[in-house]
Amino acid sequence: MDVDFSLVGDEIEITNEYISLILDGTFHAASMEGQMSYDDQEGPRPELPTYRNDREPSQLIISDYAMNSVMQATMDLGWWDITKPTRSQDIESYLKGFETAFGIEEKVNVTCTPVAGKQVLQFHGGATPAKLSLEIELHIKNPISEEMDAAIVVFDVDTNLDIAVTKDFKLTGHVLKIDVKVKEFIPFFYSHTTEKSLQAQLNFLS
Repeated sequence: MDVDFSLVGDEIEITNEYISLILDGTFHAASMEGQMSYDDQEGPRPELPTYRNDREPSQLIISDYAMNSVMQATMDLGWWDITKPTRSQDIESYLKGFETAFGIEEKVNVTCTPVAGKQVLQFHGGATPAKLSLEIELHIKNPISEEMDAAIVVFDVDTNLDIAVTKDFKLTGHVLKIDVKVKEFIPFFYSHTTEKSLQAQLNFLS
């Protein structure tokens, strides 16, 4: 992963209290061409204070834009993609008719991947948690031919995050709350399961 460290905005600002500089902060996958930069943004650019009087002398202030570019770069690199084998019995409990269509299988691959460009990470400052919204696609593979999907489920995910930067500049955090909604359900077999019933099952689990 690469990061653009070129100076932007007012570049270097020197006062009696501090010296500050603003860097581009765009992260991107090194193998990909045509990457955007801070100047390529559409709409209003995020504004950051150059210095906070109530903080330590050495300060690192990160914008929503930089954090979103980190997320996009990690998605481009496939770091968020997960493939996990599961039993057909477990899938049948959510998607009725799966075993009727494909039989009883001990291994059915399920792939989870975020939809690129749909993620939004927002920081509100102070004690207010950060908010992450993203769209996730769940691909349940056809056990007869894994090149094909047996079903696709698209979820809208909204989370509240408690994020902090440690003294050694590591980004840490944990999920405070998560809401998952079924946006679309596409089965490639006859199933009694609907988007509404699938959502009801998710609501029961949460």
